[in-house]
Amino acid sequence: MQRLLAGLLAWATLLGCSSAEDEPVAPVVELFSWWTKPGEVEALEAVLAVHEARYPGAKVINAAVKDSATARDRLRTRLEDREPPDTFQANVGQDLLRWVLYNGADAAESKLEPLSGKAVLGRDFSEVFPAPVLAAAGFGGDVYAVPVNIHRTNSLFYNEQVFADLKLTPPTSLEELYAVSEELQAHDVVPIAVGAKGSWTLALLFFENLLIAKQGPDFYEKYFSGNAKSAAEPRVLDVLDESLRLWRYTNPDARQIEWDEAVAMVHDGRAAMTVMGDWAKGTLEQLGGIPGKTFGQIPFPGTAGVFVFTADTFPLPRGAPRRKDALEFLGTLASLEGQNAFNPIKGSIPARTDIETAAYDVLARAMIQDFRRDTLELALSGMAPAAFNDPVQIGLGDMVDQGDPEPARFALMNRYDILQAMKR
Repeated sequence: MQRLLAGLLAWATLLGCSSAEDEPVAPVVELFSWWTKPGEVEALEAVLAVHEARYPGAKVINAAVKDSATARDRLRTRLEDREPPDTFQANVGQDLLRWVLYNGADAAESKLEPLSGKAVLGRDFSEVFPAPVLAAAGFGGDVYAVPVNIHRTNSLFYNEQVFADLKLTPPTSLEELYAVSEELQAHDVVPIAVGAKGSWTLALLFFENLLIAKQGPDFYEKYFSGNAKSAAEPRVLDVLDESLRLWRYTNPDARQIEWDEAVAMVHDGRAAMTVMGDWAKGTLEQLGGIPGKTFGQIPFPGTAGVFVFTADTFPLPRGAPRRKDALEFLGTLASLEGQNAFNPIKGSIPARTDIETAAYDVLARAMIQDFRRDTLELALSGMAPAAFNDPVQIGLGDMVDQGDPEPARFALMNRYDILQAMKR
């Protein structure tokens, strides 16, 4: 916010000093996001540098809010008040569609404009972006946002030195994970660092990772598409019980810290592993970690062959104050230069299919290969709307706080009708 205010003040000063004879002042494009963590800020700065090189004098200000939930609440207020930013961050799938089908309305009443690949890129989106990503970034055959990356959310990160010192092998199955965790606890090392101050990380851990490891991707998709016979599916209830078993191997302060603090525990060797989307990779690198040397990244044990993905996207709001300049910035986000500047720092892989993989580190190259060959599943932010996800996340928080699966079970049963009404 300080950066935004400084930029707007400078802009206002320039406008105040200009006259009709002066050169026009480059506008300040406002980007609204929740990127405030190490790796996120630096990645955005890298792509902004590309944009300013492509459009000399252009300025893009990141109006960042500390957490995604607060950002979405503030964004809703601004869109309802018809004071949109020029573009904003949204995950593919339901997180984006909340603004396309606003309050369940027809897409004709969308808060967003459909985008033309030719207007943004000079070519059709389908020529450079994979079909599953475009499908998740669109509705009714239209694309509503530019995907800047692909994140894998079923990733386990581990400290290479901790594993080497204890002569342990990174686990590939749940039973191996439990066995390794027992050994780590015996040596007074936190097995799995979790930052669950924001309870969305619990849904990521228990549903996008543990549930798929236990019940497979087909059941994950069936259940969160609203196609299960009942919210109280025995296989889901079994996973809630299993979640509490897994929780015994996490840090005692897990509910008091953020996800990036848990990642820092792995970097420092205070914890051996963490389960997080691969934005954690960007954070580890900003802390001084080296991919494949000081830390490793593998699919969560039991989920090899499944790639649970999300993507950061940027749409064009209806009524964007600087529409032309916003479109130019979306073009930079979609460009090869923009994606190659952004993704190595963010920890993600490019959404484009025509990138040169040799420019990426060993872990990123493995993720690119997996994305191209694995079974793809959308993360929960893409599968289910906030009306379902938010109360379920709260229920998961109460579950781990109380050591009882009942709050999570109740939240699922109380909200599952939302998913059933959306059957795809």
